[in-house]
Amino acid sequence: MVFLSEIHLSNTLISTSLPSLLVSVFVGLTPEGLHALLATAYYDRTLITAHLTPLLLNAASSPSIARAVSVAGGCDEGIIHADDLAALKISFGAIRGHLSSLNTLTLEALAANAETQTANSDSFHGNKISFIHANPGIVRTPVQDRMMGVFGVFARVLMWVKKIMGEAIGIEESGERHLYLLTTARFTPGGVPIQNGTLTATTTGGSRVEANERNPAPEKIPRRRDG
Repeated sequence: MVFLSEIHLSNTLISTSLPSLLVSVFVGLTPEGLHALLATAYYDRTLITAHLTPLLLNAASSPSIARAVSVAGGCDEGIIHADDLAALKISFGAIRGHLSSLNTLTLEALAANAETQTANSDSFHGNKISFIHANPGIVRTPVQDRMMGVFGVFARVLMWVKKIMGEAIGIEESGERHLYLLTTARFTPGGVPIQNGTLTATTTGGSRVEANERNPAPEKIPRRRDG
């Protein structure tokens, strides 16, 4: 296990951050009383990105790419249940849109905060940090095979159906797509140069852009939809 404090001590800058759902937990509560899904899919990734932002700012002041990609549900935002932000009472079917919107708005807040820090720094003359909310869609991984109970059966049947329909991608392809998001100049500033005539991605008004499985590298990436 690697702690964030160890990353800070061993690195002066970090050019890319890729927080994703590393642990598959879907039901129940954590010892702190948090919804188990939100604990890994929202709270953890928010803390990781926030704690690593100073290192991303260091990268932004250098020739390196300064970019954070949150692998979740970009472009699939839905209604935010303001009376139950912790998602302790809303139905499981409503959590996806709720969670995606929380991640989008949080990335916008992190982007705005990073921009404020650079604007208030007389010594900073570098680029902005790009915060990307990515959505790989349904990815075939061994995780589904380890799921227990009724939900595990449902996940495996859904994966089998989506695989036949060609709507599920392999973990290798998912990795390639996210490497593209981390390195391409489409998500400015910096990155691997893009071909002439290819437009840079649009943002939601800050420094963050979105990409999803239906449109991983479009000419114009959709702005955030309000729920």
